[in-house]
Amino acid sequence: MTAQSPERIFYKGEKLFMCTEPLEEYFSKGGLRPSLRRSSTALWRRYIGSWKIVDDRLYLTGLEGWLEDGTKVSTAMIFPGFPDKVSTAE
Repeated sequence: MTAQSPERIFYKGEKLFMCTEPLEEYFSKGGLRPSLRRSSTALWRRYIGSWKIVDDRLYLTGLEGWLEDGTKVSTAMIFPGFPDKVSTAE
């Protein structure tokens, strides 16, 4: 089995990697999951999220991935009204 590409988190000025996938919980509860293109066997979820901790809250600040038609995915596509970041508590 191929090791999966980790999510990224920026904390205290450092880029770190996460072994969890917080956005998957949102999708499992019925959140809109766009139809994304698989780019690698190391990326079965088809995206990489970028995260940041601000005031003890976890925020999704970006996504890397592509829709089936080749369009780059963005946070605003999944969370309209939150183009730059969205808290996991929202």
